[in-house]
Amino acid sequence: MPMIRQQQRQRTLTDFPDELVLAILSNFEAIRSFGKTLYIQTEVHHQENQQRIRCLASLCLTSRECKRFAQPLLYSALIVQSGRRYRLFTFARTLIENPSLARHIRYIKRTLSNESSWKKHMNDGFGDADWEESIVPVLIISAMNVWKSGKKDGVFEWETLLRRYSGEDAPLALVIALATNLAQLDIAHRVWFPSAFWNVLGLTGNSPCVNDGFLQLRRLRDLAIHQCVQYGSGSETPQSITLHTSLPALRSLHLHGQVIPELNTERVGPSPLPIFSQLRHVHLDFTYAAQADIVNVIRACKALESFRCKWDRRGRRSLAHLPTLLLELSAHSQTLRYLFLINLFLEDYYHSGLPVPAIESLTHFTSLKHLRLDDVALFGAPRGMSPRPDEDGAYWRSNRPQPFSSRLPTSLESIELSCRFPIYEDTLAFGDFAHGCKQFPALEKMRILQSYGKLTSDFLYLTQDFKVHGVEFEVVESSDPNA
Repeated sequence: MPMIRQQQRQRTLTDFPDELVLAILSNFEAIRSFGKTLYIQTEVHHQENQQRIRCLASLCLTSRECKRFAQPLLYSALIVQSGRRYRLFTFARTLIENPSLARHIRYIKRTLSNESSWKKHMNDGFGDADWEESIVPVLIISAMNVWKSGKKDGVFEWETLLRRYSGEDAPLALVIALATNLAQLDIAHRVWFPSAFWNVLGLTGNSPCVNDGFLQLRRLRDLAIHQCVQYGSGSETPQSITLHTSLPALRSLHLHGQVIPELNTERVGPSPLPIFSQLRHVHLDFTYAAQADIVNVIRACKALESFRCKWDRRGRRSLAHLPTLLLELSAHSQTLRYLFLINLFLEDYYHSGLPVPAIESLTHFTSLKHLRLDDVALFGAPRGMSPRPDEDGAYWRSNRPQPFSSRLPTSLESIELSCRFPIYEDTLAFGDFAHGCKQFPALEKMRILQSYGKLTSDFLYLTQDFKVHGVEFEVVESSDPNA
């Protein structure tokens, strides 16, 4: 009797383990929501995002099982283009009616309708060329307010709120307040209309409850406060934002522009210092903050892994607090891996003849892997010198400083030094450094950026010396001191 082969049911996607299904569906996400680098959304990115939405929405309509997997991914990233207020309003209303959908949101980005124009205005305002380095890779968040005054019996009176505030920021604030699992937020707003944005976020005046909305964001990992204000604009944007609550998941803090947390512990109210205690990464770009305030931020941290401070080059900050700043960083010498000090403006010291506050030694930073310093004179170049020495460098050669290679930790993997004056090999004892590369077993790259003057021939043979030790050595001539 012939055997009847039982036809096996064809396996479907939902038969696989949940982890595998989620990994497959995650490939639909064309935009890297949780990557370290966020690129400005171009037309290509917009089309990819639309394709991602269509694919995931189609899966939600296929079956309940597919919807169970696709829905969290569909709502995980929300990208809103400026000028689409009605669509954002409709989406906010959907979240109010279906709170479970808001819990899927992990990433929100609001783009401008003409970002190339925004970029141009931002560069005009801050005078910086490395746009992608200092703005795009960070997660831009200004502040959120739960809008307690807009609640009635636990339900958002969103119509009242929308009538109170004009523009598209009010529905966006509602979406942010509802997204209690939000981990990353990227908000762009025009520099010529800054006040409306700050008004909606409740950041005008000296309100003691300005950041009550943070109580909802218990999962927020990365916080960046970005102030898009041009010089001399007369904006009412506050110079400081008081942070009254701790964010237990916060690990990265990026402050861009004039904004600096108010650290006056004598004022009435809770101290803001707990928000810094668990931080691992602190980046201060184009800051106008006083050195003392920066020192207070470092002092409040417990175990920093990276610290970057980039002063605004249109200002002039005194380096009197530099030794104190390094002393505070020494408390993190066992954990600090990245140290970047940029735009220190040592020319002020050269012109005045004052001694440069040199860095005596960094050898106690045993975990330091990457070092960038704005000026090699910090390692003890001749003091009181002119920023533009004579052509043959005789003055520099006659005042040769001690080699600085012995002042660096042996754990370094990359070193980057920028110079705002013509540099000579003998002046900085690079020859000694090149021959002493064996004391840096992990060194992979060394980069020298010279801002003024032509490169000297003293560096030509050094490239080969570094290559012998397996180190990539690069000397770049640039007219931009921030390259």
